[in-house]
Amino acid sequence: MIMQKNPILTQKNVITQTKNILSSNIDGETIILSVIHSKYFCMDSIATDIWSFMIEPISIEDVVNKLIKDYNIDASHCTVEVLAFLEILLEKNLIEVVDA
Repeated sequence: MIMQKNPILTQKNVITQTKNILSSNIDGETIILSVIHSKYFCMDSIATDIWSFMIEPISIEDVVNKLIKDYNIDASHCTVEVLAFLEILLEKNLIEVVDA
């Protein structure tokens, strides 16, 4: 049996930015530095919106609902895309799952 390093995310999970990162917004995009891994990440405008929602703990469901409202997009497509994006951030240790 293979053990997963990180849990699989669901809409009910509450997430937040990890503490060992630095980020800055430049021309509508966010640049993130992982202090632990000494790696930079660049986020486009929608990813920047998602990133800004996670300054404080927030449920993934609330992230999706904000994006649906702000961008008038399909709920199921938004959910799939957000979960995939957040899985990457979790894998890169840029976000963490916290207790609700």
